[in-house]
Amino acid sequence: MSCVGDKTVSTGDAKNVHLSGMSISLEASRSVATDVPNTSVAIDMKEPMVLVSERVAPDGGYGWLVSAMTFVVTFLLTGFLKSFSVWRAFVVAEFPDTTTTDAAWISGCIGTLSLMTSPLTSGLLARYGNGPVVSAGCIICALGFSISCFATSAVYLIGSLGVCVGVGSSFMITASVGCTGKFFTTRKPMAMTIALSGGCLGAIIMPYILRPLFNAAGMHYGFLALAGIFALLSLSGLIYANPESHFPLEEKEVPAEEGKDATNPAAEKTLREKVRTAVMELMALRYLRHPLFLTMAFSVFAVSMGSPHFLGQISGQAKRLGASADKISLLTLLVQLADLLARLVYGMLASKSPLRRTSEYT
Repeated sequence: MSCVGDKTVSTGDAKNVHLSGMSISLEASRSVATDVPNTSVAIDMKEPMVLVSERVAPDGGYGWLVSAMTFVVTFLLTGFLKSFSVWRAFVVAEFPDTTTTDAAWISGCIGTLSLMTSPLTSGLLARYGNGPVVSAGCIICALGFSISCFATSAVYLIGSLGVCVGVGSSFMITASVGCTGKFFTTRKPMAMTIALSGGCLGAIIMPYILRPLFNAAGMHYGFLALAGIFALLSLSGLIYANPESHFPLEEKEVPAEEGKDATNPAAEKTLREKVRTAVMELMALRYLRHPLFLTMAFSVFAVSMGSPHFLGQISGQAKRLGASADKISLLTLLVQLADLLARLVYGMLASKSPLRRTSEYT
C-alpha cells in the first residue's frame, strides 16, 4: 500500500501511472480506495484493442496449381528462346541472304525488350493484377507468331518476333513468377524451384520439339502452330486472377488507433503528388540513390554479357574484323568469367535486398 495525500492506493506490480499529478503504482486493473467507506473504483489501464481481418498467404494449397502453371509458361516461353540455334538455322535457310549475325538480332531484340519493358509490366501489375497481364502477354506472343507467318526477310522477323515476343515474354514471366511467390512463405523455395525449372527443362526438350515441327510444317506454319499454342495459353490468366481471393482470412487484435488508421485512409493527394508517386513507383526511380540497387543493376548488365545472344554477336563481329580463333576463344572465356562473377555477386546481394521483387526486375 502507498499513500498519496488523503488517497489510499492498493498496488500490484511495479508499474507507475501518473493521474492528476499523483504517482500511483497499478496493475492492469486496479482498485483505488476513496473517502467513501467500502467503495472502490476500478481503473482499466489496458490499451483498447480491436479485431481486424486480413488475408495471409496459405503457404501451399491453390499456390501449387499456380506454381505448376508457371512451370508450363516458363517451359514454353523460355524453351523457345533457348532453342535459338534451331529456329535461327531455319531462318537462314529460308532467307539465304541472311547472315547468322543478322538472325541473332531477332533473339537479341527479344531479350532486350523483355528486360526494358519490366517497368511497364510492374505498373500494369499494380493496376490490373497478375491474371490480365499474363493473358495479355500470351496474346501478344501469339500475335507475333501469327504475323511471322508472312515474313519475307529476317528484318521482318525482328519486328514480329523480336518486338512482340519480347514484350509478351516480359508480361508473362514477370506476372507468373511474381504471382507464384505470393502464395508461399516457408515453402517458397520449393514452389519457385518447380516454377522456374520449367525454363531449364524447356531449354533441353524444346529443340527436340521445334526441329521436327519446322521440318514437317516449314518455318511459316511452324510459327502458326506456336501462335495457336500461345493463344490457348492465354487461358492461364484465369488461374492467376485475383490471387488474394484464395488466401484464408485471419483475425488478430491490434491497438484501436492502428485499426482506425487501417479503415480511414489518409487524405487525398494532390494531382501533382499522385503523378510524381506513380512515376517513381513505375520506374523505381527512388532506387537510383540506393547503392545496393545500382550494384545489382550492374550485375545484371554483366550477366547479360554471357547470354548466347551477346556471345553470338561478339563472335560474329570478331570474325568480321579478322580476329584469330584463339583471340575469340579468349574473349569468350573472359565474358563467361564476368558472367559467373556477376551471378555470384547478384546472388549474395539478392538475399539481403530490401527491394520489392517487381523493383528488382526493373
